[in-house]
Amino acid sequence: FTYTPALGAVLNAGVNQILSVDFTPTDATNYNSVLNKTAQITVNKATPTITWANPAAITYGTLLSAIQLNATSGGVAGTYTYSPSIGTLLNVGVNQTLSVDFIPTNGANYNAVLGKTVQVAVTKATLSVTVDNQSRTYGAANPTLTFNYTGFVNGENLSVINVQPSATTVASGSTPVGSYPITVSGGSDNNYDFAYSTGTLAITKATVTATATSASRVYGAANPGFVITYAGLLNAENSSVLDTPPTASTLAGLASDVGTYPITVSGGAD
Repeated sequence: FTYTPALGAVLNAGVNQILSVDFTPTDATNYNSVLNKTAQITVNKATPTITWANPAAITYGTLLSAIQLNATSGGVAGTYTYSPSIGTLLNVGVNQTLSVDFIPTNGANYNAVLGKTVQVAVTKATLSVTVDNQSRTYGAANPTLTFNYTGFVNGENLSVINVQPSATTVASGSTPVGSYPITVSGGSDNNYDFAYSTGTLAITKATVTATATSASRVYGAANPGFVITYAGLLNAENSSVLDTPPTASTLAGLASDVGTYPITVSGGAD
C-alpha cells in the first residue's frame, strides 16, 4: 500500500481532506493493481493546553509582573493578554482573580483559549511609625506630639490611610520633672499594617525667680526678718513645695555703719 499523504504526515485543520492509496499486489500475475482509492478525513483544530499555577502571595505595592503573569501554552506560539495587565497595582485581598486570553499565531490549526484563570493573594505592607522625641518645662502644656512614617509604596502618603494613628502621653501640666513615654496607636488601613515605636517626652525644671524684699533698720538694731518673694511658681503652687527653700542674708551686722548693704538669696533646691 502506498498512501498519500504518507504515514506520519501532519495535516492542517480542515474538512473533507482527501486520503488516497495505491495497492500493488505481490502476485501481479493473477491480480491487478488498485490505484487512487480515496477516503476523506476532517481534521479539527487543536486546543492548546494553558498551564498556569496560582502565584505566590505578594505584598501590597508589588506591581504585577511576569513573575505572576507567566502562563505557558505547551510550545504553541501565540500572544497572551492578561487581565489585570502587567504593571497593575492590586489592593489587599485573598483569592483575587487573574485571567489570560491566549491567541495562537497559527489560528488555522489552533483554537484560541479564553478566560484561563488563577488566583493570587495580596497581603498588607507595613508602615513604620516613628514618634518624635519632645521636651518642655515643668508646668507648661504638652507640645504637639508628632510622628513620621516610612514604608509607603508607589508614591503614596498619609492621605491614603483610612484612619490615621494618634500620639498620646500620660504626662500633664502638673506631672513632675522626668522622662515619659509618648505612644502612638489607633491607625487602620485596608492596605497597610502599622509598626509603632515609642518616643520620649522630657520634662525639665521650670525656673523660679527668688527676690529678697528690701528692708531697713536703725543703726545698732538687729537685722529684721528678710522676706523672699517668688515668681515662676506654677500650677497654683507656693514656696511650700520647694524641697529646700532659699534663704536671704546680708553682710550687715549690729556694728555695721550706716549705709546700704545687699541682701542676697541663695541655697534653694528642688
